[in-house]
Amino acid sequence: MCRMITYNHDVVYGLRAVYKKALNSWLDMKKPKDSQVDVIFVNRHKHKVQRAGEAGYWEDMTTAYKLTQNIAIQHGYDYLLIVDPDMILPQEALIKLIETGGDVITCLVPERPSKIGSWGTRGNQPSNGWLVCMPWNKNKKAEMAIAQRKVFYITGCGGGGCTLLNRKAIESNLFDWILRRNSPDFSMWENARRKNLITVCNPNIRCKHIEPDGTIVEGPE
Repeated sequence: MCRMITYNHDVVYGLRAVYKKALNSWLDMKKPKDSQVDVIFVNRHKHKVQRAGEAGYWEDMTTAYKLTQNIAIQHGYDYLLIVDPDMILPQEALIKLIETGGDVITCLVPERPSKIGSWGTRGNQPSNGWLVCMPWNKNKKAEMAIAQRKVFYITGCGGGGCTLLNRKAIESNLFDWILRRNSPDFSMWENARRKNLITVCNPNIRCKHIEPDGTIVEGPE
C-alpha cells in the first residue's frame, strides 16, 4: 500500500523527478514472507535549510519523524523503516535489516560530496566516504568493522538516511529533540542509547545517495 501524508505543503519532496530511481528502489524491495509493507510519503520541508543547524528546519524534521512514529504506533507496525528521499536501497535491504537484530539498525550510506564541501571533512575521510565514518558522527572502530564486514555498535550518530526501528524502539519516543544545536538524527541515536536500546550498523547493506543535481554517489569499494 502507498499513502501520501503531507502537512503545510502539497508537494512531497521525495517525488521530485531527480529521485525517481530512489522511489523505484523502495517499491521494488523484497519483503518478508506473509507480511504487509505500507509505503508512506511524509513531506517534512516546511522550512528550507540555510545553514547547518537552523532551528526551524530541524524542528520541522522532528515533526515529520514524530508523525511517522505515531502512524506506526496507531497501526501496530512491527517495524518502521525511515528512508530519506535521496536514498537508493538494495532490493534485499529491508529483510537484511530485520535479520540483523537490534532495536535501531542502520546500514552504510555514502555521504554526499556537496555536503562535505560545505561542512568540511573534519578529518581525513574521502568526499564519498561512508556517513558513519564521518568524524562528526563519532563511531569508534567503524572503519575496521566495515573492512571486516562485521555488524558493529553505533557509538555516536548513525545518520538518518536509512534506519530501521523495531516495535520496542517505535514505542520509546526516540524523537524527543534533546540536542537542539544538531539534527534530530543525533538526538534519535542519543535517545536510543539513553534508553538502553541496541543500536547497530550492518555494513553488508550498502545504499546509494543522490546529490540534488541527480548525481548518484555509490561510496568506497
